[in-house]
Amino acid sequence: NFVEYVRWFLDFFGMNRDHQQLTDRAQAIEGAVGSRSWFFSRNNAGKQLWAEGQGQAALIIFEHILQGLGTEMSYERCLTLDNIGRCHANAGQKDRAINFYRQALAELGQLDPSGIVKREIGIVQTDLGDLLTDLGAYREARSAYEASLAIDQELGDDRGEAVANIQLGTLALME
Repeated sequence: NFVEYVRWFLDFFGMNRDHQQLTDRAQAIEGAVGSRSWFFSRNNAGKQLWAEGQGQAALIIFEHILQGLGTEMSYERCLTLDNIGRCHANAGQKDRAINFYRQALAELGQLDPSGIVKREIGIVQTDLGDLLTDLGAYREARSAYEASLAIDQELGDDRGEAVANIQLGTLALME
């Protein structure tokens, strides 16, 4: 968890060299396939490739993670489904991306509704809404954004709420 939070901080502030060093050290101690440390190490490697514009390489890592996690529903599995959806969306494979987003939402809906699970539901709803907007499916996009907004309001996430309102405003202009 520590590595994940520090990695996010370093990435946010553009400290790429430190970010890469931390990622490399975390990968060196990643642990057995399916373990929590393995998941975070591989997930960070995929996110790093994604950030570097290497979507296809990131997709391979995320698919490997999904395979390593198996079919049992978990928060980590849902994060991975969302990441795979993003990779497909970026590659122009919109139908595949929608399927992964919807699968992530279905599985998240079966997990205990903790704050972190609700937050991930909001993130996936936003990703789905963005893709549906690109496809011109405005009614479905509005539903996805509104679901994300409701979660942000419930969690008291002012930033998330502002982003959702911007997306709904942009969607209204497009309509």
